[in-house]
Formats: sequence, structure tokens, C-alpha cells
Amino acid sequence: PIFQSVLPGDASVGLGDILRTLGLTGDPTAVEVSNDALIGVTQENGSWTVTAKKAFSSQEWMKVTIAGVVYEIVVTDEQEGSGTYVAKVGTTEYATLADAVGAASTDSPTIQLLKDVALTATQEITTSLTIDLSGHNITATDCRALWVKSGEVEIKDTSTGDVKGTISAGKSENSSFADSSSVIRVGDSAANNAKAKLTIGESVTVSSNHCYGVTVFGNNDTDNNKATADIELVLKGKVEVTGTASAISGNGSNGLSAANITINDGATVSATTDAGIYFPSAGTLTISGGTISGPTGVYVKAGSLSVSGGTITGTGAQAAYSYNGNGLTATGDALVVDSCGYPSGAPTPDISGGTFISKNASAVASYVKDASIAQVVNFIHGGIFSDNSDTTDEAVPDNKILVQIPSGDNKGMYQLADAVKISFNKNVDSDASTVTQKVQKNVSTALDKNTFTNGDQQAFKTWNTASNGSGTTYADGESVLLDADLTLYAQWTTPVASVATSGDSAVTTYYPSLAAAVAAAGESDTVKLLANV
Repeated sequence: PIFQSVLPGDASVGLGDILRTLGLTGDPTAVEVSNDALIGVTQENGSWTVTAKKAFSSQEWMKVTIAGVVYEIVVTDEQEGSGTYVAKVGTTEYATLADAVGAASTDSPTIQLLKDVALTATQEITTSLTIDLSGHNITATDCRALWVKSGEVEIKDTSTGDVKGTISAGKSENSSFADSSSVIRVGDSAANNAKAKLTIGESVTVSSNHCYGVTVFGNNDTDNNKATADIELVLKGKVEVTGTASAISGNGSNGLSAANITINDGATVSATTDAGIYFPSAGTLTISGGTISGPTGVYVKAGSLSVSGGTITGTGAQAAYSYNGNGLTATGDALVVDSCGYPSGAPTPDISGGTFISKNASAVASYVKDASIAQVVNFIHGGIFSDNSDTTDEAVPDNKILVQIPSGDNKGMYQLADAVKISFNKNVDSDASTVTQKVQKNVSTALDKNTFTNGDQQAFKTWNTASNGSGTTYADGESVLLDADLTLYAQWTTPVASVATSGDSAVTTYYPSLAAAVAAAGESDTVKLLANV
């Protein structure tokens, strides 16, 4: 087990006090430190005392054995900066993060945290800089932690210990801090031409238990040029939300310019109530790797979506689509493409790779607000999927089909294969209705059973490649192996027998032979002979 403790400056502290603060009980039998030139441990009359011998900015450790269990405690020193400074730029130390940010005006400097930072007001950033958490946390109470209005900002953690820094925003009792806020915001919707980019590094976590993790807003679009994306989020680390909001969200309000979000390999995005990522805005959501999960994994209402890697998981219960004019309603699907007339236009998705898993619904779903809006289809060109349901298949091009993977790590999942289409024509003078079946190319597959009827004077007999029956004949349900599309025409004949189901909603079906009628009849059905046999 790994814990963390901060030694007070210019003082010694009882090890028992440290253990009680960490919730550990029992008598230590051994204590080991990473650097005895920095940390001293003494024992007298059964009591242990820990002392910071001199100021240090490195992350050290202390291993304490209690009842045979070794507990590793990461140790940092409050003496850095004489106990009053929280950050430094170069060799200059600052008492507040705001002072450090204010001093970071040229040459894209790095702000290194020296201790945990507690904020009661949002720290705004309008210049390019790097924040190195160095194993420390930034915790905001009743406010957003950071707002990147302009400049290129990178947040990273170069500490060598196992405990890395977290940026979070909490809400006190009776606080007015809105759940619709976020821990970090990128972009200033009130600005016209500001450029802002935030990169969250591999070892950094953004965490919230009530509001969004990171929100990304386009600029005020005075030039009406939504295609120009001056706002960008690049995620290499982790964003986790356990409250009611999405982990990462764009903003779909009218009059905002494009904003891009990029999820890289190694990133983690998770939400417990809303979507992992909600993207309702102009710009591009690019997913090349990482893991994303939520009741709906990714929910897109506008802009471009490009997925080439990563794993997207829908964890929620299956729920019917319902239009939400200010956010989303989770459906349980891994990926939702929602064409709902949002200000930035219909979404344009492209899936070339990645893994899509729904625990209770469909891997991919494309919905429309109403019949006046065209459904987005045929955008899956690669990837692995948890199902081949009709909902997921709507996103598959006509010349492809989802087939089950027979072996390996993804056994039981589905991937694309070449397909051909079979068109079944009813072949009645007054009714040339057709239904289609998509089958895998050059793989033996049974024809779908006939569902057409032709009154009580005709019975379905066979299929034929010619409407007049002069072509190749196929029996109902016959297995076929095809390398090209095929059209089949129903062939009708005078019925010899019929089968009537029982019950209030009885259905009568006509057959060309007694044998066919008997084979089709259920236990309580009635077979009626219509001609001599």
C-alpha cells in the first residue's frame, strides 16, 4: 500500500502522528527511508520520530513495517521555499499559483509546484506556459480550478514516485458552484480570435465528483467561420467524473467557432452518469487510442468524428433515444451519432479502427431527432464491435457485413467482411415489393425464409433468378455461396394445402404441397387439404 505525507518545515514529528493521519494503526517494527541525508528517523522508548534534516524538493519515501506489512509512504517537504512558497519558475519562488502564472509571461516557462495548491478562485491563464505538478495536487473549492483563455498550456508531472498530481474541483455544502461548470475550461467564448490549446500529460489526472472534468468552448464566431479551430484539447492523461456530468464536453451553442479534441494512446476518460465524451460542436473529435467509458461512451451531435484506435465502452442500461436540446440522454450504446439539427450541422463520423463495446445496448447507434432530418449511415470502415445488431449495422456500408471473430483475443466480437446483397422480389403483377438480405461474400449462407403472401389462390413455391421462372431455381432457405449481388423472384403456384394457426389472431398460410404444409405446421395448427393429393 502507498500513502503520502508532508513533513512540516523546521520541525520533527512523531511517526505515530503521521500514521494516525493516514488511518494506519499498530506499532511499527521497522522504518526505512529513501535518503537518510534528507530524512532522519529515530527511536526512543518505543516511540519513533521523523525529521526533515534540510529543505528538499524531491519526492522521497519511507517504508514502515507494521504487523509484517510494509507500508510505503511518499514523503515531500514543506520546508521548500521556507514553508511559504507553493511554486517556482526557474529559481524564483512564489507564494501563490497566481503569482507564478503572473510572472510567466515570456519564453513559455515552466511553473513547478512545490506543494499542494488550494484554490478558492479560478486561476485564469492567458499566456503559453507549462505547469509541472511534481507530485502535487491543485484542488479548487466552489470554483473551477483552471481556465485556459489563450496560449498553449501543458500540464505534466515529472515526479519519479508512484503518486502523481491531480487537479480537482470540489463543492462545499450549500455552495452555488454549478454542476454545469468544470474543473478545467479551455477557450473563451466571449473572445473573438483568441487561440488556446491545453495538453494534459500522461501522468496527470483531472477529477470531479459533481461537475464536468474538462469543457472546450469555441470562440465568439464573429466571422461565421466555424471551420477554423483555434481552441484545442489534447489528452494523454486521465479525466474521471463521478458526478452527473460528462468527463469531457464541447459546447454546441450557436455562434461559437470550431474546437478540436484529441484523445491519444494511453489516455483514460470515464464518467458514471453522462457520456465519457460529449461532442456537440463544430470542429473535430479525434480518437487514436486510449480508453473511454460512460453510460454512453461517446456522444456526437455535430462536427467531425475520426476514430482510428482505442476502446470505447457504453456501460449504461439500454434506453430508447430521446432528443435532448441541452445535453444528452444516455442510451447505453458505446458510440452515438445524433443528427438533431444542432447549430453546427449534422455530424460527419468516420470509424477506421478501434474497439466498441456496449454492455447492454449497441456498439454503434445513429439516431435522428425526427423524420425531417437525414440519418447518418455507412461510416464504419474498420474496427471491432460487440454486436452486429440492426442498430450497429446501419452504420456499415452496403458492401460490408459484420461477422463474428472465431478465435483469438477478440473471439465473439465482430469485424467487417466483404458482403453481397440478395434482393427478394414478390413478383406479383400488382406488387413488386422487395426485401433484402446481406450475406458474407464467398461464404455459404442460408437464404432468409420467404415472408411474402399472395392471397388464398397462390402458394409460394420457390425462388428463381428470372421472374418467369426460366432461370436458376433456389429452394426456400437454401444455402448459397455468392461472389456478386443476386436478385430472386418468388414463384407462385396453386395451393394444395393450408396451415391455420390457433388463437384469436389466427393466420392462414398456403403451401404448394401437403408435405410442405405438414412440415410447417405447429402442434396446435390446423392443416387443411385444398386439392386431391
